[in-house]
Amino acid sequence: MHVIIIGSGVAGISFAETYRALATDAAITLITQENDGYYPRPLLSRGFTKDDIEQTIILKTFAKLRDNHITVLSDTNVTDITRTQKTITVRHAEQQQTLSYDKLIIATGSKAFIPAPYRPFNDLFFCLKQPERFQSPAPCSRHLSKTKLGNYRRRFNWL
Repeated sequence: MHVIIIGSGVAGISFAETYRALATDAAITLITQENDGYYPRPLLSRGFTKDDIEQTIILKTFAKLRDNHITVLSDTNVTDITRTQKTITVRHAEQQQTLSYDKLIIATGSKAFIPAPYRPFNDLFFCLKQPERFQSPAPCSRHLSKTKLGNYRRRFNWL
């Protein structure tokens, strides 16, 4: 049995570890766009106060998952899912690969909710989902600025 999990958030990681405990002989592959490991998204708010956010919010490295016999394809994008053939196509470092599965779990998480009246102004919102948004080229600083909407919003400058 080969189980492929797309996504390395709390649902994807929890499923992978729980399934590993229940089915010790199953092949489990976790596909993620992340590079460093599992971190809960709410902890990204610490990025505003800490310079080393990348090291402090990782709760489980991908190396630990690999030690538990879970294959992790990091920095990888899913480009195609063919349900009838039970295959997915992934891309990593300009190389494409097709994988077969018996069960497919899609646990890609959520995205920031922007209320309908504000969606035409989508480019005014800075939504955090990955710690890389805090990384180089320089530290992040924040300040409030007035928008066309007449409300205040956070705007981030890369110094």
